[in-house]
Amino acid sequence: MLKKKMLRDIKSNYAQFFSIFILAVVAMWCFTGFQSDVIGGRRAMSAFSESSNFSDGWIYGSEFDIEQADRVKATPNNHCTSDTQSNFSSDWLNLPQEY
Repeated sequence: MLKKKMLRDIKSNYAQFFSIFILAVVAMWCFTGFQSDVIGGRRAMSAFSESSNFSDGWIYGSEFDIEQADRVKATPNNHCTSDTQSNFSSDWLNLPQEY
């Protein structure tokens, strides 16, 4: 009995049921589109960072001494180039205390 009533209601209000169905399909389509964009963006960013060999971190400080700079250079998986290692010069390390 309930099934017959349900089918009769759907027949009499077909346009409303169909429009709700279309809205649900469009909402799912938008959600999956946005989600795939986020997933693709993360993969692209990961691939770019792997291929460009961009640094994972930077160390800034105004009171480094030579010993601390040498310990940073000696850490495992430290891929400092000669350009970045030259930044640990004695002139750079003797900054005024105002900084």
